[in-house]
Amino acid sequence: MLTPVALRRLIVARSWLPEDERHFVDQVVRAARVNGVDCAPWPTPPTSVEIYTSEIDGSAAQGFLLITPEKRRFRVSSVLCRRGVGVLDAWVGDATPRREIDRLLRQARDQTPMLAVGREYLDRALADALHAGLTSLTVPPIGLLQVAGLSAPAGMASVAAIGDKD
Repeated sequence: MLTPVALRRLIVARSWLPEDERHFVDQVVRAARVNGVDCAPWPTPPTSVEIYTSEIDGSAAQGFLLITPEKRRFRVSSVLCRRGVGVLDAWVGDATPRREIDRLLRQARDQTPMLAVGREYLDRALADALHAGLTSLTVPPIGLLQVAGLSAPAGMASVAAIGDKD
């Protein structure tokens, strides 16, 4: 049996799949709904999300770090995109003290220039990467759904509909 959260994630991820694979997801979603599973709403978005991006490197890759508050701690999430390919990696870290987050940011900045950006920039970059993934048949990692669940849902409505972008 699918949980309401799993159903929500499945519905979002559907549009990230090639067109000829979506009917499998549609079957699962229909069966879950027939069995009374309601789609879970998106969690309440955090009061603030810090978003940092790396420059686009020589391999056309660009990384994002998202910092979200969680009680008196913070979580770092990361998304790695490559232009023309798609979303290559995404993960959510454990809740940690702010000093650890600041140390991580310093390390990231020592390795590559990082710039604070707004939500709109991240949403646009993700939309482009997801669209490229459809073209290159690169399905995003499951971690992207976890990132979306923590830092969303502002841009996830548009990100979820990427499969219909043409």
